[in-house]
Amino acid sequence: MFKSYLLSELTKDKNNNCNLLRVIAALFVIISHSILFLSQSANFSHSNVNILYKLGFIGVNIFFILSGYLVSNSLINSQNLITYLANRFLRMWPGLVVNSLIIVFIIDITYNGFTNSFLFESSLNYLYSVLLLINPSYHGIPGVFNQHIYPEINGALWTISYECIMYCILAIMAILGILTPSKSAKVFCIGYLLFNVLVLNIYKYHLPNTVYEFLRFTILFNIGICFQLFQNKIKINSLVFMIAFAITCYLFSTGATSSVLFDISLGYSIFWLGFVPKWLLFYNKFGDYSYGLYIYGWPIGQALSSFIHTPFWLAVCTMLLSFCFAIVSWKLVESPALSLKNKVREISYIPVSQFKLHQRFIWVIVMLLLIIIFITPVLNAPEWHTLRYTPVY
Repeated sequence: MFKSYLLSELTKDKNNNCNLLRVIAALFVIISHSILFLSQSANFSHSNVNILYKLGFIGVNIFFILSGYLVSNSLINSQNLITYLANRFLRMWPGLVVNSLIIVFIIDITYNGFTNSFLFESSLNYLYSVLLLINPSYHGIPGVFNQHIYPEINGALWTISYECIMYCILAIMAILGILTPSKSAKVFCIGYLLFNVLVLNIYKYHLPNTVYEFLRFTILFNIGICFQLFQNKIKINSLVFMIAFAITCYLFSTGATSSVLFDISLGYSIFWLGFVPKWLLFYNKFGDYSYGLYIYGWPIGQALSSFIHTPFWLAVCTMLLSFCFAIVSWKLVESPALSLKNKVREISYIPVSQFKLHQRFIWVIVMLLLIIIFITPVLNAPEWHTLRYTPVY
């Protein structure tokens, strides 16, 4: 009655529901932000409002678990670090560049007028900070959103630095031979996951918020990696999915979302939803609008919150307008940029598995330098000296 499928069999079909899941995750974040923008009027003591606000937490979790699986799967299959890094760059930066330019040259001009907008050095500082991921979510522009509860121009970008760090750690794992189907690699990944879980649970009330989030994202990303490494052993079953989904919903409703049981049950639910229901495949005819929704949702919601003062209508209007920007971004920026992947694949380079010792050493140093670059804004964030608190999603 409940047929089981090996995850490795399901994932052979590239036509899956992962794009749809990411779009849903981005919409969850927009809903959460809509309540956040109007938090002075929103009644967080009301259970429904609180649950809707926490949807942003689920959305970010979905992004990191799926990213851990899909990106590790891509690196394992290609074994080419140049291709891997180029693909990550093409997926993230072109859309972010255009998003930043729109914010500076449209939102800035709208709020400050054409004459004053270019007089602000902070506009150029914002571009610089976003494109180099130097505290992108904390930078503001004078006169823009200054009277709002959260004056950040694009507060949603805070997770991107963490995601780039995850990409670098994944590359180091591949360089050191950890990202393989071998037993030792699997034992290491499980051990690495458990280590982060233990540290997070033992010290969670004594950690700066940025460290807490780093450990949380590491756990989520590593869960995705583990699903990839064990895909020949993991069976996806509808009955198990219903149990896992019920556990996820129960833990979410009770606020027990910091447990590893919540993360694993959510992960299993994601992979069932991502690869089993074939009737959801219709969405793939449209495109992957999730990234556009994520990076445009915050500034659009911020702007609309000046005129719309009901969380429900703010969420609806933000989603509709964000979809418009996301579609244009996908058609004109992201998809053309991703088409360059075919040319990137033509770049021949020594497979990671064939690296000699000195090559492994050099690449590890390069990845560590990139981690330092990406982790610097995290360490400079205001929350570095603040103990754990509920973050903005």
